[in-house]
Amino acid sequence: MSMRRWLPSLFMTAVSGLLLAQLAKPPAPPAAATAGKKKLAAPAAAKKAAAEMPDNAAAVTGDMSLDLGFGAPASRGLRPLPVSSFTLPNGVEIVTLENRDTPQVHLYVLVRAGASVEPAGKAGLAQITARMVRSGGTGDLTASALDDRLGAMGVTFEASALDSRAQFVWRSPADSFEEGATILRDLLTSPRFDADTFDQAHEAAMGAVAERNNGPGLILSRVFRERAFCAASAVARQPGYDSLEKISHAEAVAFHRQNYLPGSTVIAIESDLSAAAMKARVESLFGAWKPGAGASPGGPGGALRTPEPEPAASLSFADRPEFRQSLFVIGHAGGRAADADFGAMLLLCEMMNTSLPRRVCEAGGWGADWATVWEPAPDREGEFLVRAVVEGAYTTQAIQIAKDEIGRYRAGQFSDADLEKIRTGLLTRLAVRLQASSDQLFERALAEFYGLPADLPASPYRSVAIATKADVAKAAAARLQPAHSIAVIGSASVFDKPLTTIAAKVEPIDLSIARPTSSKAQTDPESLARGKDAIALLQKALGSADKLASIQDLSIRYEGTVAVNGAPAPLTVHDRWIQGDVYRQDQAMKTGVPRSFFYNGRIAWLGVPGQVESMSPDTLAQVRSEILRLLFWLALSDRDPKRQVAAPGGNVILVNEGDKYSVRIAVDPKTNLPHRILSRWTLTSGAIVSIEESLSGWKEFDGVMWPTRIETRRNGPKSDDVTVVEARFNSGLKAADLERKP
Repeated sequence: MSMRRWLPSLFMTAVSGLLLAQLAKPPAPPAAATAGKKKLAAPAAAKKAAAEMPDNAAAVTGDMSLDLGFGAPASRGLRPLPVSSFTLPNGVEIVTLENRDTPQVHLYVLVRAGASVEPAGKAGLAQITARMVRSGGTGDLTASALDDRLGAMGVTFEASALDSRAQFVWRSPADSFEEGATILRDLLTSPRFDADTFDQAHEAAMGAVAERNNGPGLILSRVFRERAFCAASAVARQPGYDSLEKISHAEAVAFHRQNYLPGSTVIAIESDLSAAAMKARVESLFGAWKPGAGASPGGPGGALRTPEPEPAASLSFADRPEFRQSLFVIGHAGGRAADADFGAMLLLCEMMNTSLPRRVCEAGGWGADWATVWEPAPDREGEFLVRAVVEGAYTTQAIQIAKDEIGRYRAGQFSDADLEKIRTGLLTRLAVRLQASSDQLFERALAEFYGLPADLPASPYRSVAIATKADVAKAAAARLQPAHSIAVIGSASVFDKPLTTIAAKVEPIDLSIARPTSSKAQTDPESLARGKDAIALLQKALGSADKLASIQDLSIRYEGTVAVNGAPAPLTVHDRWIQGDVYRQDQAMKTGVPRSFFYNGRIAWLGVPGQVESMSPDTLAQVRSEILRLLFWLALSDRDPKRQVAAPGGNVILVNEGDKYSVRIAVDPKTNLPHRILSRWTLTSGAIVSIEESLSGWKEFDGVMWPTRIETRRNGPKSDDVTVVEARFNSGLKAADLERKP
């Protein structure tokens, strides 16, 4: 069912917009300190922006007449959001936002359990643990039951692990707050952490390693951080097969016990309940959470100890002859959230976003997309970046233009007019951002977590509004460094000039991925013996071994969605199989060309209407994995001499076919039906592809139990969600029907 995930990836650009989520500035001086002082004369554009500021933006910015140096009309007194914060006796920091107009509950949970506290050599442990907390279930609520319950409640629940924190985002309808908050508490404080949940999280992490070279933007971001920061720091280091293979289930359990602690946690809640009601509810839920052994020192506000970057010029390059365009980043480390000049740097970046396209026009008008960003971090040095996608023939010229523009602004070569042209637009975007209450709640949670000022949401607007040309020039001179880290991806054969005209030394970007030591899990005589019993129970649950063995052909039709550029798109799929491993899958999307895949053990092709071509080795490997994972065929693995069946424990059945294919079947102990299938195969490059399928809605078709809903994740992210609309067994399919060209 997963061939649709093999659709070619679109060329991914590296251009991104302004990121403000982690910006902050020191608190404004107290009112007593400003009393009697003459207010600053605000720029004309700032006055205009304040006058045009939306009425509802007034509710979130505070008393701007004090901070900006110009008065807002008295009738539009600017009121802060009704945000409250308090700390429970056990150390949990709570932020609440009362919003009577929201139909949803938003919860953000930040835990000091990111990559910075991983043991040496265990990169990826924080992400695996966060995923287990999210998906593992709690108490009597198994992983599959958790997914069903959250789906019925209309909940979306996401987890991630960053360099200095684990982060959980929960959204649900307001009427499910009571039950939802209880489930969230139990997941955080007492997750089940079953063996199959670890396998699922571990496989997703292994799959992410295989994906890390799939997008030029991902490559550039990784290489830039390795050059601009210490490569071994939590900011820059990446999990690899070597580190992931060293991580055990027991270590994930220990990591949770040692780092998921009340004194290391901030919880932010937005709902339609009153602040008093939310406070009472949170106290009853989290007040009994007791600190465990191995508490991480420093609490949520502890700083990430990352070596300070040392400016050094570097140019790294990956030659991709198939690319007609080039992507590059140029910049350096720099900037913390508490720095007073971040507003000036935002203005500088906005000016560069205007002037860089103008310089390109002056140079000949060739195509280029630019983005300049200043990304301070709350607990370490952030990043200054110029990102670009350009026509390959102008790559070197474009890099030089970027370098020249950085130098020009560093020398203060811009005018008051340049500044005022862009100020209004930037202020307008910041004002719009202030209308998003959930965003402001999250930023307030970040402020609490890192010990930053509580006025974090309004700080960018205030700072941008009052910054003068002298402020921006001073910031540029101090912040913009003469030494840059540059990373480039493109085809050297089309460059206008060699990259050595930019830097004497060009370092190649290493895109190789070290092969895992083995994709075949270890087995022993005891697990092999248990495997025979476990597979027999699975066969019986699906209809009986004899019933499954009598299947000569099958035809399954699915309808649902597939992720395209991160958004769901309608999809229909038709899978057909005939005894003897004759297999075909037809795909159709609402937009796009229908595709077909065919394999009969000797011939393998993929085609679109009027055109057929041979499969690549990697596509063929996926087709063979599809056949291996046909549910009834998988359940008969004990009859295939090429396969090995074991039961390592935790209601998991392991099926290996040589060293290349591995499948783990997580079985519901009550029904003996699978609720999750994890499969892995190795590409010719040595990279691993991991597929996770969640199965539900079991129904009998022609005497065979089959899931009616399949939700699939490829290397971690959700890729598709389909429902069975027709399932037929032994319907008399003919090989000629499957062989027919599209």
